[in-house]
Amino acid sequence: DVRVYNGAVTTADVADLYADTHPCAATLDHLEIRMSNTAGLTCAPSTLTLVACKDAACTGNFTDGVSGTLTATGPGMSVSWPSGAAFTIPAGSSSTTVNMQLTTAGSVLVGSSGLTPSATSATTCNFGSPQCTFSAAAAALRFDVPNHVSETSNVISVQAVGSSGGTCNSAFASSSRNINFKCSYTNPGTGTRPVRVAGAALNSGNNNALACDGTGRTVTLAFDASGLASTTVQYADVGKMVLSATYTGSAGPGDSGLTMTGSDTFIAAPASFGFSGITSGPIRAGSAFSATLDARNLAGATTPNFARETPPESVVLAFSRYQPTGTGASNGNFSGNLGAFTSGSASATDLTWSEVGTIDLNASLASANYLGSGFTASGSTGSTGAVGRFIPHHFDLAATAACGSF
Repeated sequence: DVRVYNGAVTTADVADLYADTHPCAATLDHLEIRMSNTAGLTCAPSTLTLVACKDAACTGNFTDGVSGTLTATGPGMSVSWPSGAAFTIPAGSSSTTVNMQLTTAGSVLVGSSGLTPSATSATTCNFGSPQCTFSAAAAALRFDVPNHVSETSNVISVQAVGSSGGTCNSAFASSSRNINFKCSYTNPGTGTRPVRVAGAALNSGNNNALACDGTGRTVTLAFDASGLASTTVQYADVGKMVLSATYTGSAGPGDSGLTMTGSDTFIAAPASFGFSGITSGPIRAGSAFSATLDARNLAGATTPNFARETPPESVVLAFSRYQPTGTGASNGNFSGNLGAFTSGSASATDLTWSEVGTIDLNASLASANYLGSGFTASGSTGSTGAVGRFIPHHFDLAATAACGSF
């Protein structure tokens, strides 16, 4: 930006130039393609959500508008785009949806081409192994586990669907089937608690204190006349999980050779934060005191996977003054930091408050949106001044010389 003046600039002109700014144009880092299910059916379209991202982690949205075309390629695969593969994310928005249907059973690699404006990084997906791989089958088990607060009991419907002549039909109507359910960890990538389906822990020992494993647990589901069965899903820890289901046919019901699978991802968020181990009063004003914080589920149990996410979730500490409340009472200065979380707990040993009286401690999820689930969490010691009493650190005495003589 070059400006030419035909005379000397004034002090006011210099101040205006100093304050003048030009906003930098936003840059599209990449396009992210999202799906709630990693597999589809050949008889029904699947919905892809396209998100324009300003950064690699997609924590910021690009809203200047994006257009392009989706691609889906795989040997011998036939792909239908009911509304076309071209898409536009209008200015002022950061996402749109496109329907895609694989009309033959198999897998494709989903991507994008011709992005305008160009992205600085390659298109990414939240599904597939390898990433962006999408599969469809002629028959599948379909269910949806919603994002929820940890240890909430979620009632889900499981539907057995088959394809006949390109039409989706319910299977297993008015009958019972043994379905094997398994769970796995996505973010964080490991854990120590299992998902539970119909109260059964999805590991070989049916043990609530052991992790998910490759064995899972077989649950008998009763399907109604519409081919729907209900069951419950619970998870006592936090994080992003995958629940998968498999049915293997047998001679008894006359479906030997039939295999049906299905899966869904969900996020379980902490319900609250709880304090313990707080230094007992009296505490001298300005002196360090301690407290321990736990991330907890709906039942009040500690969630050991909290803060093991990538990137890790964190907690903001604050305080509220309870006493004194009189005119001129000061909030003083509060400071201190939590140490690293281990098994869902973290301690602070350097907390200080510069005033006298009593306070309460407060904790809140720093992101206010656990792993993008829409859930947040908070906690406090209450509203009755549970911390303290804080007393003066010391008194200073000053001597003043007397006038006259004795």
